[in-house]
Amino acid sequence: MQLTCTFCLAILLHGLESFSVCKSYLNAIEFCWHRAMFRVFNTGIRDNINYVLYYTGILSLSYQIDLRKLRFHFAKYITALDCGIESIV
Repeated sequence: MQLTCTFCLAILLHGLESFSVCKSYLNAIEFCWHRAMFRVFNTGIRDNINYVLYYTGILSLSYQIDLRKLRFHFAKYITALDCGIESIV
């Protein structure tokens, strides 16, 4: 599970924090992630995978993308403050 989260999830979510993601693209990414989890846990039931992800503390992909966006914009804000820029548009 740790290897899957470390490698596969990082590749699926790489760079998504820098632009807005449409619903169809998010659905495609979630489909890939759930298929990988189906293979790891040898099940085909989506609810079972959701339970496993919940109890292992892994957030859904939409939440993870939102967190990445917040971190990205916060880092951009801190960098702007360090450079002396008053506002970011």
